Amino acid sequence: MPRGIITNKTPLQKRGNVVLQQHTLSLASAPSLELIAMSSNNQSFDKSVFEEIPESSCLPVARWRRYEGATKTYVLLRDPSDLEDLRKLGQRAAIWRNNQTLTYVSWGLRDIPRDGLNFLHCGFDDDDVRLYIVGSTHDAMAQTAAFFLSLVRSTSNFSCLLIANDTNSSPIDLSAAQSQCFLDVFEAIPSLHLRFENIYLSAAQSIALAMRPHPVTITIIDSILADGGTAFVNALQDRKSSFGSLTLQRMERQFTSEC
Repeated sequence: MPRGIITNKTPLQKRGNVVLQQHTLSLASAPSLELIAMSSNNQSFDKSVFEEIPESSCLPVARWRRYEGATKTYVLLRDPSDLEDLRKLGQRAAIWRNNQTLTYVSWGLRDIPRDGLNFLHCGFDDDDVRLYIVGSTHDAMAQTAAFFLSLVRSTSNFSCLLIANDTNSSPIDLSAAQSQCFLDVFEAIPSLHLRFENIYLSAAQSIALAMRPHPVTITIIDSILADGGTAFVNALQDRKSSFGSLTLQRMERQFTSEC
């Protein structure tokens, strides 16, 4: 459970393929928030994909660090077609999934979930969609990240994907995200710069990234590779073609190689 969150839940109702649960939520020692006069959402989203959860349902509320206004929360009635469906939610929104994760969705903003929440950050370029996944377990957050990464298409039009733990705590374990999700992203956008920060990658994930058949650009910062990176290094040595660009950085030390 993320630090500072107290939550109770009871079954509410089922909508489409989504089971909603009633929640009450409070944050301990919440900081004062800076008010920002900014519209939360536009109304062009696809209502066959998203259904807004009524405020009266008392589901977890997205609480931003710098914004005190209302943020609409949605459930998915079906899988979105691509990232464009998320962009249409507007500047601020949230998506609740049955694995008990609440994903904060922002577009073109420099705001994050409020203090006390541990989250996994998936950012698609600096000025594009940013996802902040709040969950009670690393597995749940990783699975939700993999779900949203599956929405990347060749037409998604971004050049850098950041997967990070921005909360300065121990690395978030991505092992529950199947390795294929990273390969599918590279398949859609071969020129992508994939950047990990404060993340734990399994040996299987490391091998999959190292054995990508075409040149890639990967940056790994303040992260942990299972088995000390042995599987990753061995897979690199077994390659028959150029890897591309690999940057490994730990605190003030950095190693970059074109290999």
